[in-house]
Amino acid sequence: MTTKCAMDVGPGDAYPPGGRRGTSSGVRMVEYRYSLSSDVETTSSHALRRQLLHVVNTTTGDLVLDCRKVTFMDSGAIATLLSIRRVLGVQRRRLRLENLHGMVRHATDALGLTEILTVAELEPA
Repeated sequence: MTTKCAMDVGPGDAYPPGGRRGTSSGVRMVEYRYSLSSDVETTSSHALRRQLLHVVNTTTGDLVLDCRKVTFMDSGAIATLLSIRRVLGVQRRRLRLENLHGMVRHATDALGLTEILTVAELEPA
């Protein structure tokens, strides 16, 4: 049995120390949600990287980025997300983007990154 529990976190929130451990009946995993609060571009991607690395280093389980409020993401921001994905991959964790839409969704499709970034709940582009 696998149980996922979601926790919403944002840039100003304190992060819990980690997820729950496995039980005799199966694995329990915590899924951490991080809401991207605005457009992400190279000038803000360094701060985003620091924030996401803090989340990665102080939690366990997969990281879910809610992109509901994001209308623009440049190549520097995409590189940041791919970098965070690699860090999580080493720890056998995953990065998932949710609520990706508009230009940002089209950009990930055009770059062939939709599946790599494990974009969830896709609507037709």
